Amino acid sequence: MLPTVTQLTSLDIYRDGGSLSVSFKGKDPGIEYTLLFPIDLSPAFDSNLKNPSFKSPVLELYRAGQYVSPVTGISTPNTTKETTSTGWAEACKLLEAIRPHLSAFHSEYLWVFEAMVSASSSEGNLC
Repeated sequence: MLPTVTQLTSLDIYRDGGSLSVSFKGKDPGIEYTLLFPIDLSPAFDSNLKNPSFKSPVLELYRAGQYVSPVTGISTPNTTKETTSTGWAEACKLLEAIRPHLSAFHSEYLWVFEAMVSASSSEGNLC
């Protein structure tokens, strides 16, 4: 089941060659989600390509928590991460749920959203 989007938190392009991501909060407090399109750096990858392709999308769930040392009793913030593969159809649905939140979001990476929409509608190929 896809999470309900309540707030867009970031859009990013990674320095790994061009992976794209959008992060958002859902209904559950203390949880942030990231929809990630990992860049396909297979042996046939050409870094000069203007239209890269992506591996299957991944949904990452980050849950805020606390770690309490059993020795000292000191509590420190601790975030756990769960990663699940998702399909292109689910990625399209998530991106459409995120779209209404774009108007209130300010970033130099707004173009990443449309690139992700393009890639998801063509199953990983950036047109």
